[in-house]
Amino acid sequence: MNLLDDDIVQVFQQLLREAFPRVRGWQAPAAIAVHKLDASNRISGPSIQIHNNLRSHWLASSRTRAGVYVADSLLAAEPPSPTIVRQLIQIYGDGKPHSHLDVTFLPCQTQRGSSQCGDFSIFNAMLFATCIEDDRALLESRFASSHFDQASMRSHLLDCVRAGKLLNPIVLESAPTTSISRPTTYRIHCDSERVAPLNLQ
Repeated sequence: MNLLDDDIVQVFQQLLREAFPRVRGWQAPAAIAVHKLDASNRISGPSIQIHNNLRSHWLASSRTRAGVYVADSLLAAEPPSPTIVRQLIQIYGDGKPHSHLDVTFLPCQTQRGSSQCGDFSIFNAMLFATCIEDDRALLESRFASSHFDQASMRSHLLDCVRAGKLLNPIVLESAPTTSISRPTTYRIHCDSERVAPLNLQ
């Protein structure tokens, strides 16, 4: 299965922007990855962004009513990579000296295989858009309990492109794949890019 590229991801970000006009963000992942944004690109309101870690991996983030969250279909038990940390600071940091940013990695569906992280990043961005105003408990529950039919993802995305709009995805599988057991929150120190886990449970 072919990997998605920046151009295709931007097509879906545009479809999401049109479907959810009150949600901001949706900046070009390639520009964020190489840090070509300035302070004017920081988003303070509800927003969503798809990221690339420069190692062929895609994930989605959002500033929601409840805070800043990341959904990563290949999330490992380790802090986010330096590339993603810099992207999160660039988008969600306030630019003030000695500030920090708390980012929660959500429990979410874990992909099978290694070639569909781009598909999952788009589906997770869609899910963020539908629950961006939820409180923390409801948002975390939505991600922990939502499972997409991975085998149908790519054909569904192609159908969206042909239709020129987002279509309702196939949401539940009969046997959901493994999910991350609980959210993990990291405190990112914006000046030093140092990352430390927080225990908010």
